[in-house]
Amino acid sequence: MHKHVFNVLAAVAVSAGLLASPAISAKTAKAAKPSAATAAPAQPAAAAPPAAPIEWVLSKTFDKWGFICNKMNAKDCRAVQTQNYDNAETKGRLLQAMVGVEQGRTFLTLTLPFGVDLRGGVVARIDENEEVKSVFVTCLPDGCQSILELDAKLLAQFDSGKIMKVGFRPWGGDKTLVVDVPLDGAKAAIAALK
Repeated sequence: MHKHVFNVLAAVAVSAGLLASPAISAKTAKAAKPSAATAAPAQPAAAAPPAAPIEWVLSKTFDKWGFICNKMNAKDCRAVQTQNYDNAETKGRLLQAMVGVEQGRTFLTLTLPFGVDLRGGVVARIDENEEVKSVFVTCLPDGCQSILELDAKLLAQFDSGKIMKVGFRPWGGDKTLVVDVPLDGAKAAIAALK
């Protein structure tokens, strides 16, 4: 049963485009290419032009959350917050939390950098509520992603919560790293998606 639910969530997320991780800075992300046909035609057909990359544009902000939309389709939007790190040796993105809505269902995509222990998955907790565990679904050029459906209970926690804590383990590490994601503005950003 668990495997079936996971496969359904993954399929919905892929079809919803929730696996793409747009950045607030409106960088481009390449759209997934359609799969090749199973049987090759007898004569080579003219190649279809490559899919245009999706350009995400920051439309507005809701406190700590950005609201980004596809430049070519203003109705294709996401609520997003990015947590970066900057130390003496290196800097980059530590975590991106992105909320999207597809067919009336709300999904949270957490993108973490390479080097995480995929076996442990991700644990999220809003304020003092119970922890919610999620597995990694895929790794893309910008990091490894875990997708969690936000049911009514979790959406209510987003609406009233102050902090979402996201825990994960680095590869070869024995300590769980925890990133605080402020929820200031999350309620308004998610409401704007619907």
